[in-house]
Amino acid sequence: MKSCKNCQQKPVHTFTNKQQLCKQHFIRYFEKKIYYTIRKFSMLKNSDSLLFKHTEKNFPVIYPIIKQLTQTRGIKLTISPSSKHNKTISGSSMDDEAYEIINTIIKKSHKQLSQSSPVFKKTINPLYLLSDSEIQLYAKIKRMKNPVKKSNSSIITFINQLETKHPEVKNSIVNAFLKNQS
Repeated sequence: MKSCKNCQQKPVHTFTNKQQLCKQHFIRYFEKKIYYTIRKFSMLKNSDSLLFKHTEKNFPVIYPIIKQLTQTRGIKLTISPSSKHNKTISGSSMDDEAYEIINTIIKKSHKQLSQSSPVFKKTINPLYLLSDSEIQLYAKIKRMKNPVKKSNSSIITFINQLETKHPEVKNSIVNAFLKNQS
């Protein structure tokens, strides 16, 4: 039996490079990935005021992490849309962004591609580099309501089929998009 790359515990997640993580180390990886995304794309400043909608996809997963981060940095976090804020938090995942990028290209609406950026106007997306499966696993480990909503479009079905044969295709789509944005 294989074990976590950091300890000898039973693994809950296996990366495409065959490295595995136990519950404790997966939680640490997941939260660090969110912090990394926020830093990499300069999503937050200490003077920011954030709006978080209860209806946002993945709210149960991202809210406690962002709440903890904002408390340590002195950033104002609100859930009420009537409050003043200068940024809104999105809960879309890497999967969502890959679908949107491909869909936008197919529809030949290239001007809308910028909407798939990790920061678009006043909307930030801390889950940008995390897949639906990672989000679901994190929610399961933390005993949260399953946050991912399934959709049945032909593009989503096509990309999911590609992903089973070619792991990391969604990651490649998002990374290619980011590379072309620079």
